[in-house]
Amino acid sequence: MIFFIILNVSGQKYTVDVIRLKNGDVYKGIVIEQPDPGVLKIETLCQNIMHFNRKDVESITSEKFKPYSSAIPSSFGPKGYLNITDFGMLIGTGNNSKNAILSISSFNGYGFSSRYIVGAGIGVELFETIILPMYFETRWIIANNKFTPFLNLKAGYSLALEDPVSYWGENYNSTGGYLYGTGIGVLIWTNNRNAFEINFHYRYQDIKTVRTYEWSHETTTLTTKYNRLELKFGFLFQ
Repeated sequence: MIFFIILNVSGQKYTVDVIRLKNGDVYKGIVIEQPDPGVLKIETLCQNIMHFNRKDVESITSEKFKPYSSAIPSSFGPKGYLNITDFGMLIGTGNNSKNAILSISSFNGYGFSSRYIVGAGIGVELFETIILPMYFETRWIIANNKFTPFLNLKAGYSLALEDPVSYWGENYNSTGGYLYGTGIGVLIWTNNRNAFEINFHYRYQDIKTVRTYEWSHETTTLTTKYNRLELKFGFLFQ
């Protein structure tokens, strides 16, 4: 959150520069040092450095700006490509020794009509073995404001990246298994492009493992089922 917090959090208004291009685009921020007279440089409200050819600039004006009023949209509109990168734990109990399971994932999606986000994700999780979950996910936006609650549903398949430890006379080969999850979360917007995310879900995962006896070559398929509470924190980039 510290990475995204705007430095000036006072409620007082201050002046920002407004650049209007001939193609209709508008950029707001602070015009900074111009080493090249033919190039206009501005640091936007999202703290990005933009360069423009002066021939493409229609006008440069100034206006009053109030933090957390103009920078944060009054109505959330997830239109276009976005990325959500999060991390956390899958918490539960069971016979496995790793009851608090590390989870890292990256979701790439597209926002439609300010209400729905659809996309796919990939990650790394640690159960008894390390797995690679790949899933489709959809999110439904409940309210369009600075604190944006949502419902989500995801399903997919996880690949096992390693096999369980073999015992004397027995070999194990994990192939992975199906996953699904559902839950609620909230996006806390720090500006009109980035948000901090908190989500809390129910998560199911099964992992299939083939056990082979060395002396008889007999095989048995074992399925381990995990039911977990998923607590994650992350960032949205839009």
